[in-house]
Amino acid sequence: MTTDVTYRRLRTTNKPRAGRLPSGDDTSSEEIKNIPLIDQVPLRRTQSFPNLAVNFADSKAFWLYYLLIIFLSWFSVFVFSPLFNLWPAMTMVNIGHAAVTFYLMHWRRGTPLETFDQGKNDRYTFWEMLDEGAQYTPTRKFFQIVPMVLFLLACYDCEWRKRYYFSNSAALFLSVFPKFEFMMGVRIFGINKD
Repeated sequence: MTTDVTYRRLRTTNKPRAGRLPSGDDTSSEEIKNIPLIDQVPLRRTQSFPNLAVNFADSKAFWLYYLLIIFLSWFSVFVFSPLFNLWPAMTMVNIGHAAVTFYLMHWRRGTPLETFDQGKNDRYTFWEMLDEGAQYTPTRKFFQIVPMVLFLLACYDCEWRKRYYFSNSAALFLSVFPKFEFMMGVRIFGINKD
């Protein structure tokens, strides 16, 4: 929004001011021009009202928080993994991450918060609303790289055994495939469409 400071500017003119009679020695008078405090500009969604449901994901602090949550998930599964003794810890984190991010980013539609959009974004998923739909932004690249790194770490953790490799590959597919550019706005078989 453009703002200007209100000030009074005096300008010399030959016109007499209202309420004053021109005198013979008064060849000039003062005209006062007021400049508004706030200059109104046309509202555009990208500048005036950012999408509050997704703009938090653009900050580096959120990225750090996101990575910290993944690390703490791995650490808690790693510590309690001897109780389960089913799968390697990183594989469980990779599968859990894929399931949660698929639901939150690619399945659930609309804005979960009251964002003053009046239902404009109710048809879109989080991924489609992120960065106003622009592709290859730093935020989108970050959310595409994290599942790939998790996949590599999980495969390394289970020593590339085929038993876990298939599960990690399925989790990678579930995390990365919906993020491709050609999948923007696509609803397969009409699932999750209105």
